Amino acid sequence: MPSKVPPRRILSTIPDMRAPVLVVVAPNPELLDACHEASRFLAVRLEVTEVNSVATSAARLRPFAIILEEDVFAFDPNEFTALARDVGAEVITVSASMVRDELLGVLLPRLKTALAEWNRDSTESG
Repeated sequence: MPSKVPPRRILSTIPDMRAPVLVVVAPNPELLDACHEASRFLAVRLEVTEVNSVATSAARLRPFAIILEEDVFAFDPNEFTALARDVGAEVITVSASMVRDELLGVLLPRLKTALAEWNRDSTESG
């Protein structure tokens, strides 16, 4: 009688489809609240990271956008820009003095555009 061994599946370490992730770096409470609202509206995952771990988080998560307060971005703009380019993300900076509704007014249009571009790039490469 022939053996009924199931065929072996080839397992890949690369996910079939990447899920859209939004990363926010060291947010103040207003920015974090606005990012939570934006992520719910866009149906994307939100990840919060600190400045000292943003490179590791971005490399692991491959976000479509990285949000930072302007003063954090000003600390090393070239490095943040290079990091975003390397992972295929859009850098979005906001003023630390903005309140939630102002932040949403700035973030939502930029995030929608970044997500649409990320989706287009994901579809073309997949």
